[in-house]
Amino acid sequence: MNFDNIELIFNLYKNKMIDMQLWMRWKATAAESMMTIPKFNAAESMMTIPKFKKVWNNTKFIRSKEFKEFIDMYH
Repeated sequence: MNFDNIELIFNLYKNKMIDMQLWMRWKATAAESMMTIPKFNAAESMMTIPKFKKVWNNTKFIRSKEFKEFIDMYH
């Protein structure tokens, strides 16, 4: 899982192009697939990994404002 994948799913959700149940299920299972505590979502899980945090800090300027706010909630 990388930021491009998360941003794609986030944009589908934001543009109402993804079912709400699928969005909620993705948030729950993405964290599980990253071998973290299941109650966390993917963004929150990724921010606990130093490499992802470094990549985010170096690339977040190219992301949409809404996506930056979404990821930064867990940062």
